[in-house]
Amino acid sequence: MKSEFYLPGLNKSFNNAETLSFNLDESACPMSNLFYKDTNAFYRKYCDSFNKFKLREKRFLDFETPNRALITHEYDIKIENTFNYNKFYYLFNPTERLGWLKVSQEGKRLSVAKSETVKKIIKKILINELTATYSSNANSRFDELWNKKKGLPCFIKLEEIKNCNDFLLTASYYDSIKENLQNRSHKLLVFFSPLLERQIKYDYFPLKNRTSWLYIKSPDHFNIKYRSPKGNTSNNDIDANLNNEEVDPEKISLAILNKKDTTTSENTVKFCFDILVSPSLKVWFLTIYYISIITVVILLGYLLNTVYLLFFNPIWNTDLIYKNNNLGGFVLTVIAAIIATRGWLISEETILRRYSINLTLIMGIIIVLYIATLFV
Repeated sequence: MKSEFYLPGLNKSFNNAETLSFNLDESACPMSNLFYKDTNAFYRKYCDSFNKFKLREKRFLDFETPNRALITHEYDIKIENTFNYNKFYYLFNPTERLGWLKVSQEGKRLSVAKSETVKKIIKKILINELTATYSSNANSRFDELWNKKKGLPCFIKLEEIKNCNDFLLTASYYDSIKENLQNRSHKLLVFFSPLLERQIKYDYFPLKNRTSWLYIKSPDHFNIKYRSPKGNTSNNDIDANLNNEEVDPEKISLAILNKKDTTTSENTVKFCFDILVSPSLKVWFLTIYYISIITVVILLGYLLNTVYLLFFNPIWNTDLIYKNNNLGGFVLTVIAAIIATRGWLISEETILRRYSINLTLIMGIIIVLYIATLFV
């Protein structure tokens, strides 16, 4: 059974914006309105950024565990004409604070602008139209827009490298998956399908008129399976092609081409992929699991049958099953298989966590029931 999760990412759809205490006139304040409704589009359109200098982007999702990935962005940058190295430039807009964010230019760490610095940059862009519309209330209107903004914009400042206009810009951080609580399965279904494999959704906003690459690597000892993009990705503006000709169940590689720059929502490619237990291990795990459940049913049936015979005549002859001398050997074999399998699961507390707990519980029940059969 696959549990549904998502990576917040940089372009995961934001919740609806908080309601403003004032009426934001779209015709009089187009920039402020864009900042309020589509923050990412505002940054791309009105803030100094590297978009026109980016030749390509490569993004690598390296899952260290089924729950956490080290995400690395690599941008091939080519600076043309004059470039102001004293300014902060917009890089991306995370949905939440990124864990252990590192931004480097040719391996050298770069400084990230503080929140107050970014606020001053945005205010310089918006304050004139807000003043023209709201006069003396412009500052308070901007403060409210800023406090209710979507995301945490990241601005960086490049360092000038003499006689070098081509370089690699890298940003890396940790991101953890979050469960889609609306699609939780019934507890009974979870019990009979205990492998909590992941189905993960990830949103990607590709570069305009450039090729963007997405590489995904599964955690050690797990496989990964690509699913077709979900949502509004079948239009002519975005192509998402699977490039995975090599037989490697632990990695997938995708190329994305964005041909037209519209809104953030329309151009965001919604990928979906599964993190799975390898087929050979899955067969072994489930075989041991179901045999263990059957063993519990057999032992429980024997005890119930014994109690029944104390008060009623037998309906059918059960001696062939319950009086067979091989039953004890069979039970011990199942327990040994469970112990061996449980030893493989100690270090895995995500996809195999529920399986491990259930299997340990079932083993305990088998031992108790088997001991009980020796005294009846």
